[in-house]
Amino acid sequence: MALIHGVLDQANDFARVDFARYLQQLTTHLSHSYGMNANAIAIHTHAQAIWLNTEVAGACGLIVHELVSNSLKHAFPDDREGEIYVSMDYTNRQYTLTVTDNGIGLPADFNLHATPSLGFKLILALANQLSGHLDFETHGGTRFSITFADDSVRE
Repeated sequence: MALIHGVLDQANDFARVDFARYLQQLTTHLSHSYGMNANAIAIHTHAQAIWLNTEVAGACGLIVHELVSNSLKHAFPDDREGEIYVSMDYTNRQYTLTVTDNGIGLPADFNLHATPSLGFKLILALANQLSGHLDFETHGGTRFSITFADDSVRE
């Protein structure tokens, strides 16, 4: 939340967040927090020029935090090199937030709706808060994608 406050302050707009800037700051903060070797695991971000209200930006930021943290902790064991991609796109009045890694993936029997993981339960709750649709794939890494309508972001 402190990152959102910083982005709001820098933009002198206390109702909306420059999500591209926030996303870059959030992923940089996470890489430093985990003491990540930038030569071993690279985090790439891409976001269109999207301004989100603070509630939606906060929910999206928490989702990104949980998914990127999970990738940093579990996707690249034994000092394995890898990449994490985080993007936010807007097409046909729909936002799509995607977090992908090329790590070891989730177990074949992983059930998102039956996991005891607090982080995944939080992701499901936040996707629901956004009235969003959550998809995930776990072949050749892991990919989570949350799509929600732009009416979720109205001021």
